[in-house]
Amino acid sequence: MKAVRSRPEAEKCIQDLARLSVRLALAAAARDAAVERAQQLFAARIEALASQLTDGKANVQQWAEQNRAAFGGAQSLEFPSGTIAFRQGPRALDLLAGMDWKGVLKRMTGKFWAGYIRRKPEVDRAKLLAESKPDGEAAPVLSAGKLRAIGLRVSQAEGFRIELRTGPNQVSVL
Repeated sequence: MKAVRSRPEAEKCIQDLARLSVRLALAAAARDAAVERAQQLFAARIEALASQLTDGKANVQQWAEQNRAAFGGAQSLEFPSGTIAFRQGPRALDLLAGMDWKGVLKRMTGKFWAGYIRRKPEVDRAKLLAESKPDGEAAPVLSAGKLRAIGLRVSQAEGFRIELRTGPNQVSVL
């Protein structure tokens, strides 16, 4: 598309964009319909294969868990067509029966535990924005100068959009 230099050219361009938008939507709908047909055509086969794969993996895992000696002390066992392996997951903290994290925090008293309690100060951006906006005729609580003193300024980006009318009465596709 060429650069727009006048209002009539802008109007023509918007008309062309509306046509293109409709053609794109039609092409995407045709593609989606074709994909849906393909998914329906292969769904049963894929489901059956996935089920066989899941069952086979479960059987191998069960065998491995019952036959750790076959691993010879190693974490993995090689076969010509693949490898099976046990691996340690990441360490985790589990709550004891009847405990929750608030209860754990309450029990963490004294200097020993102080280094294990998080204190995360965080800037309240929403409040800064709210209190830096003029309220009717009243001056804002936070002036631009106060915000600059702490390294901030309020900005507001401007966007641009085009709303295309692509209904049957607005656009000819061809």
